[in-house]
Amino acid sequence: RWDNAIVDLKPRFVNQLKTTLEYNMMDLSNTFWAGNEFRHFDFGTFQRVGFNIDRVVRQDTINGVYPFKDKLRNTRAYDAQAIDLDGHFIIANRDFPATTQADYSEVHFRLETGNPLGNKIYLTGKFSDWQLKPENQMAYHTETGTYQLTAVMKQGAYDYQYVALGA
Repeated sequence: RWDNAIVDLKPRFVNQLKTTLEYNMMDLSNTFWAGNEFRHFDFGTFQRVGFNIDRVVRQDTINGVYPFKDKLRNTRAYDAQAIDLDGHFIIANRDFPATTQADYSEVHFRLETGNPLGNKIYLTGKFSDWQLKPENQMAYHTETGTYQLTAVMKQGAYDYQYVALGA
């Protein structure tokens, strides 16, 4: 967006061997508000825990998948991920070659905020067609200080984000 572009930046560090320029300003004058980097998890196999998965609970009817508890990122520096699906997802069962063998699981999302934010919090991504659907609205749990949501998702790798809507 050109309405908030930062221009005429001078690099603070130049490494000619690695052809690297660094523009890290200690006063944060070249910093934009966070919120545009997706989070990612992968449960393409139940033989081991996947990327960003805390644990998998095997059950007779449907497996429970627990990604690590997420935290707010509005006070952190940019956190680039090695895996980036640009908000999309991939249905995959790495234990069997066909995507038709992927199982459904209950995925238990937890966003730690400490206190209610005063907004409706939604889980979104390509898996929800980028819509803020009622079934993807998270509920705040006072006893844990977290927003929580259990979503039924097909085995694979997913990018997702949390969206706050209104007050």
